[in-house]
Amino acid sequence: MRIPATKISLLLGGILLSARLAPAQASSGYGTPSPTPAAPPAAAAPDPTAAPAPPPTAPASPSPASPGTAAPSGAAAPAPTGATAPTEATSSALDYLFNRKPQDGSAAQAAGSVAGNVGDKMKADDVLDIPNGLDDPVVRERFEIYLKHPEVSQDRIREYLGKMNALSQVLQQSDDSFAAWKTLYALSEYQDLDAGISRELSNRVEAVWNTVRTNDGLDAKNEKIEHEIDTSDRNADLIADELRTEEQEQQARVGADDNRKSNPAAPPTADSGGGGGGGSGNMGPSNPDVQGSMQLTAEYLRGLEGRAKIKLNEVQQDSNIKQAKSDFADYITMLYGSHRYYQVIIAAEFYRKLFNEGDYPVAMADQVNASLEVNNNVGLAVDDFRDEAGKGEVAGAAVMLETAFLGNEFHPALKGIPLAQKKQVSDYLKKLDVLKNVIEARDFGRVEGLIADITKIATDFDSTKPMAMINAVKLESTLRLGKAKMLVQQGDIKDAMEEFQAAAEAWPGNPDLHDSATGFFNSQDLKTQSVTEFDRLIGEQNCREIFDKQLVFAPAIQGDATREAQLKSALQKVQKAEVASDKASALVLSGDVYGAWEVIERAAADWPDDNKLNRQLADLSGRATDFVAAINKAREAESRKNIGYSLTWYLNAQHIYPPSLIANDGIDRLSKLLLSSDHPNQSETN
Repeated sequence: MRIPATKISLLLGGILLSARLAPAQASSGYGTPSPTPAAPPAAAAPDPTAAPAPPPTAPASPSPASPGTAAPSGAAAPAPTGATAPTEATSSALDYLFNRKPQDGSAAQAAGSVAGNVGDKMKADDVLDIPNGLDDPVVRERFEIYLKHPEVSQDRIREYLGKMNALSQVLQQSDDSFAAWKTLYALSEYQDLDAGISRELSNRVEAVWNTVRTNDGLDAKNEKIEHEIDTSDRNADLIADELRTEEQEQQARVGADDNRKSNPAAPPTADSGGGGGGGSGNMGPSNPDVQGSMQLTAEYLRGLEGRAKIKLNEVQQDSNIKQAKSDFADYITMLYGSHRYYQVIIAAEFYRKLFNEGDYPVAMADQVNASLEVNNNVGLAVDDFRDEAGKGEVAGAAVMLETAFLGNEFHPALKGIPLAQKKQVSDYLKKLDVLKNVIEARDFGRVEGLIADITKIATDFDSTKPMAMINAVKLESTLRLGKAKMLVQQGDIKDAMEEFQAAAEAWPGNPDLHDSATGFFNSQDLKTQSVTEFDRLIGEQNCREIFDKQLVFAPAIQGDATREAQLKSALQKVQKAEVASDKASALVLSGDVYGAWEVIERAAADWPDDNKLNRQLADLSGRATDFVAAINKAREAESRKNIGYSLTWYLNAQHIYPPSLIANDGIDRLSKLLLSSDHPNQSETN
């Protein structure tokens, strides 16, 4: 059975196309992902005077996605651990000397907040109005190098900016990107202003042109392949016609043989195989028919292979353009990150020209707009610097120069500032650094002298903020030191040590601080102070304060039997009162106000001078008026020996509060007295 030529060609063509497209798809990114290729190295810079050939024109293609990178999250800093608390046996003096802080809201507390390195720097920077950017040591070092560098002549700066503006005009108003590319080499000759950035940009432009040339080569290959495809198609048509004719002739011969068999009288033909040879008739297709079918299949497969190559070349062209656009956009981002704002604007114009883009990508447009704004602001800051420096206002001029440098340290206007004016700023900043260090160290005694030296250089230096802060802290230190002396004389060691500590933290260099502290520690021994204070509190019968300071007094009086007994007695008295107070509070919470009053009244009888018990008794008396009045009347009548009247009021009190111990004890006591044989008859009436 013969397979038709069309079926053979379609089958073989599909197999061959699948085999050839599979590796191509894998390499071009279809099917399986492939890593992003690295940016190609910049081509060697050609000699612009050698009149190179004009650059090719890049075909328009879709804009690539704007490049962007995600900022890494900062690791959370571990919280610092607190200091170990002193033991309970530590004396109050040492406790307040090392552990206590100044009071909130005071100038000493504000100075204490500056104690850490970060706090010191922030406080000093604030009162001296130092820009935030210069606290970075790397940036500050670059700024100091800039201050020592000689200026660039204004004529040279004007030439450079003139060529750059002309380059921008060429890119915006004409299609002569080749002339603009040559201008980049002219700009790179200004090494003191350009630092070779323009030459690197020209290499990037040439890399794009090389990509376009590569795509042009692929276009030439596609044209050649298309010609070969046309040839294969024509050959296939010719072969198909020949096969069709041969098949028709073959069918005609078969029909003639059938007619001869049915009509023996018909004369034989030359193609029938009869006559002379007597051989058999044509029983199947001849070899030329099969050979023609294979030739047709081969031509058809060559056409399919050519079309597949064209498609792969087109995919490669699109990938080349996308990679070139991505690399160029990344380079512009690098320029923007390194503050080369003039080159950002020029490179963005080249981007539009090279890739036939009407608008910038969104990210690139933001970079161009920001670059224009920064360049304008830096130019204004330099103008302000020249104005203030000309009037001798070095402090204000320094701020403007720092602002301009932090905005764009590579701005040509900064390069043209005279070295003499930069030296004035450098001298001023050096003295300002010394003042900052003194404030951070809280060596306030040197501040006034340093400010006087600074005002000789910068007449416009405003010392209001630093002097206000320093005077407030010095006054705070002096007042606290005086208060500490007064508290020492009164024997209040705890508060005195707190004030000493606050005064030292506020102004460590206070000349009176050392003398006062030395005299205090030389004249006072901690143990002696504790014993003296204990004897004073015993004389005052101030048991509660003894109770509060028992951990201080216990080691101080150890071994003194008399004082130990006094301490034990005071502690027991306070503990007994506290137990009664806690019990009364519990009874009040349960609603038993009468019982609470009785508990406190009985405890107050044992310790009548305790203010806490007396306050609590007065409060409960107001809440149990009827019961307290009955008890008081019963006691008053009993004191007058009016037994019957007293017994009546005790009964009334018992009626009000049946569990009353005072009322029940009074009733029991008076009843026994009435029943006794030696009790005289009472005739008194109320």
